[in-house]
Amino acid sequence: MKSRSIEIHPSSSINAICPIPNTELVATGGGNDSLVKLFRLNEHEPMLQEVGKEHLNGVNSLDVVSSGEELVSGGGSNVVVWDLVKQCKITNFRSTASAVRDDILGCKILNNSLVASCGSGCHTSIFDLRNSQRSKPVFSLQMGRDSLTCIDYNDVGRNAMTVVSLDGNSYTVDFRKKELITDIMGHGSILYVKTYSEAKNVLTFDDGNVRIGSLGTIDEGMTFKISDSSLSYRINADLVSDYYSSSEHLFSGTERSQVSMWTIDSKNNTEPSFKTLFPRKRRKPGDEDIIGVVKFLAHSNRLVASSATGYLHIWDDFF
Repeated sequence: MKSRSIEIHPSSSINAICPIPNTELVATGGGNDSLVKLFRLNEHEPMLQEVGKEHLNGVNSLDVVSSGEELVSGGGSNVVVWDLVKQCKITNFRSTASAVRDDILGCKILNNSLVASCGSGCHTSIFDLRNSQRSKPVFSLQMGRDSLTCIDYNDVGRNAMTVVSLDGNSYTVDFRKKELITDIMGHGSILYVKTYSEAKNVLTFDDGNVRIGSLGTIDEGMTFKISDSSLSYRINADLVSDYYSSSEHLFSGTERSQVSMWTIDSKNNTEPSFKTLFPRKRRKPGDEDIIGVVKFLAHSNRLVASSATGYLHIWDDFF
C-alpha cells in the first residue's frame, strides 16, 4: 500500500466525493469554490477537469447513475444534473416546490429516472430525471424538526429511502408499503447514513460514534468511537467486505487529520481490530484537518478521502 495527496480544489474544502462506475474517475464537490470536478486516479495518467459551477453555497453531495454517464450534485437550493460525456449541464432542479428556503445537504439517485434531495428546509424532494423541463419536484415531503443531513436508498429486498436529521431521528419512506417510518435514536444529531440492508445501516452521530445495526434497534448493534468529543462537521463512514474472508472493514473520516479503520469479524465473534491511516499531505502538528468523506473503491483497490484543505488523499493497492 502507498499513499499520495493531490490538490484538487485550491483554497477550498472538498465536501463530496463520488466514484464513477467502472472507471478510474472520481467526481469531487468543492465548498468555497462551489465547483464540480473530475479527477482520474491513475497516477501515471492523472487528469483533472472542471465540470462546472452551478451552486452558490458549495457542493454538499454527489451521486451518479449506474451507467456513469450522468452525475447529480446538490448544494444551495438546487440539484444539478450533469452530462459527464459531453461535460455540460443537463438541467437544474429547485429543491422545494414552495418558497421554503433550503440548503441541500444530501442527494441520491433512487433509480435511473428519479433523484431525491434533503436539506436544511426539512423537506425531502423527488425529481424526475426524464423531464428536464420541469424544475420543481414531482413529490415533496416534510420531515423532522431540524436539518436533514443525509439521504440513502436501498433497492435490495426493500424499496426504501432513509433520511437522517439533526433532530436525532431517522425517517424511512417504504415505497412498497407506502408508509413513513420514524426511528428515534436517542444519541444526538445524526450526520450520515448508509444503508446496506434492513438489518445493516451505518450511521454517524455527533456524539463522536459510528453505529452499525438496524434503524429500529440501533442500540443492539455495534458502536465505534471516532472522537472523544462532539463532532462539529459531517463525517461519513464506509463499510466494505473483505476479499478473502468473512471480515468487513469500516472506514471513517475524523476531525483529526486521519482515517480510522476497523476490521470486523462478526462470524467468529472476535474483537474488532483498529488501525489509523495518515494521509501523505498533513498539516503542522496541532493544526488539525477535517477528513469528512472516505470511499473505498473495490474495483481499483483504492481508498480515497477528502480534506478541508482541498486535497484528495489516496491510498493505492490497499489490500
